[in-house]
Amino acid sequence: MRTLPRPGALLVAIVLGLLAAVSTAAGPAAAQTASTAPLPTAPASPASTAPLPTAPRPTAAGAEGNSLPRPNSGAEPQASGDRGGWAQLVLMVLVFAAVAAVIGRIAWATSKRTRAKAGGV
Repeated sequence: MRTLPRPGALLVAIVLGLLAAVSTAAGPAAAQTASTAPLPTAPASPASTAPLPTAPRPTAAGAEGNSLPRPNSGAEPQASGDRGGWAQLVLMVLVFAAVAAVIGRIAWATSKRTRAKAGGV
């Protein structure tokens, strides 16, 4: 008689496969871009001791005295790894699905144990 894999092992295999697909979809292009980009170089002159200019920083209207950025004041995501990009959203869905799977597994095992104690199984 052939046995089927446990649901937990199947879930882990699916999640790992999805993570591998997401990481390879964005990974090679980002790695290639990072490896071909020139490294920043320090200026050849020695550091001066002159004070830095203190120009006022531009702020959004009504944001004076607030260190938090205003809603919708940032830039739209351009690459998959940017904040709010598709890779971050896929990761959020995978994390929520994994947490839901763990909670579901615990609830299932608890109800199974309760039924066994009551003599229902």
